[in-house]
Amino acid sequence: MTIHAVVLAAGEGLRLRPVTEVTPKPLLPVVGRTLLARILASLQTAGITDIVVGTGWKHERVAEHIASMPTDVTIHSVYVSDYKIGPLATFVRASQQSTFTTALVCPADYVSDVSPLDTLIAQSACEEDCPVAVMAVSRHAGGSVVFGTDDGRVCGIGHDVTGSASPVGYSAMSMIVSSHFVASCGPALGNGLTHVWQVVNMMVEQGRDVRYLYVGNPGIDVDDFRGLLDAVRHILLNPGPDIAGGLYVPDGDSMKFRTALSSPSRTVIEAGVEIVGPAYVGPGSRIGASCRVGPFVSIERNSVVGNQVEVHDAVFLPGSTVSPSSTLANVVVHSQGTVYVGD
Repeated sequence: MTIHAVVLAAGEGLRLRPVTEVTPKPLLPVVGRTLLARILASLQTAGITDIVVGTGWKHERVAEHIASMPTDVTIHSVYVSDYKIGPLATFVRASQQSTFTTALVCPADYVSDVSPLDTLIAQSACEEDCPVAVMAVSRHAGGSVVFGTDDGRVCGIGHDVTGSASPVGYSAMSMIVSSHFVASCGPALGNGLTHVWQVVNMMVEQGRDVRYLYVGNPGIDVDDFRGLLDAVRHILLNPGPDIAGGLYVPDGDSMKFRTALSSPSRTVIEAGVEIVGPAYVGPGSRIGASCRVGPFVSIERNSVVGNQVEVHDAVFLPGSTVSPSSTLANVVVHSQGTVYVGD
């Protein structure tokens, strides 16, 4: 069975303003790689060869980013002019640009390793009686609460539609849908629904067969600055093979620089710096003398850290600058300032 993918990448990222006023959320880098590039790589690793990306906010930049990616699979960028209606509009418009019988649907701001997608795809391929949708569910807190039965049937997202089920876990932000599900989404959009999960609840009310499948790792939904920090922490602990072009210090390790270092990637680290893993320093960045960086710090490209800075649990977005003698924790630093997230 051939499975396509529809990636929802249209939203404005309002909870990440002012950062997303400049950079669309799918293009935010996390440990050297954009959110969109990470989910597309996971889909490709899971064996999906045809992907549609629904774009909206700053769609030209997202389309350019997709076009610049080296890839062996087919990736279509579809601009959704009415994306502000909500994710359901993005899904409907993007789906209209591709013909498929089965598709995996996921947001572009979902950070995970490939295993949940693998599990979802493999199990769906074995289904004999073709449910209209199969949801990925985790036992770990994350997305909306999913209600269901012991035999794997979904009875509602966010609340129990049937009135006879119990919580079975949390949405892991991905689902496999059939062409029957897709066909119901257009009319649902016309009737005022705005989210894909609302269509799931509508189908449950109609007695349609929607199922759930447990996956191990729920991943991270980068919906706000706390989610961005959590995503960085997740990737620093589970880097995979795709950290390139920067300096990565693994968990449990540290590096001390007695003399200054200047790398071919234009990264400059002055004397007296200690980097405590897990941590990442991107190309073109500069760390001033006598700094202590880490653990859980990602310094993206072309950022500047002044002398005698101590920082842990932080993200420095591209082009960030930190003044000398600063002490920072639980922050997202960007070109316009600093957002304190809290513990």
